[in-house]
Amino acid sequence: MTDPEEREPAAEFEQFWAQHATARAPERITVVGAEITVPNDLPLDVERRAEQLGDSDDPDDVRELLTMLFGDDVLERWVANGMTIRQFQFMLAWAFARGSGRRVTFAEFWPEFEALEAGGGKANRAQRRAAKRKKGKAGSSPTRGSATAGR
Repeated sequence: MTDPEEREPAAEFEQFWAQHATARAPERITVVGAEITVPNDLPLDVERRAEQLGDSDDPDDVRELLTMLFGDDVLERWVANGMTIRQFQFMLAWAFARGSGRRVTFAEFWPEFEALEAGGGKANRAQRRAAKRKKGKAGSSPTRGSATAGR
């Protein structure tokens, strides 16, 4: 057996994470006629890009984020199959919740989505971001939840 102090921490982490990542194999589901992989962990790049895009209404920005989440052409397939804006907002918020590690079903997420809608979506998100910036200046490290409804 190897002495714990002789092991390289990075290699140990990679081995540890590989065991846990495979424990939650990707789940494929069909949403409004398009098969997608349900995110169970998101690269930081997705989170960063979502923050950079902010409240952009540019279709190319939306397409870019969806491609990062679900793969190529999902927006086009959803549009072609009649997805509504509310369904789209729900799926985006739910995907971020799932991608942050929450094993939440559509039904379990529905009350949270309704609360996001009632809070005003974009305006509510802007208020939360402003509060997080204030916390960040105080030395804390704010994290972002699944508050992406309204994109």
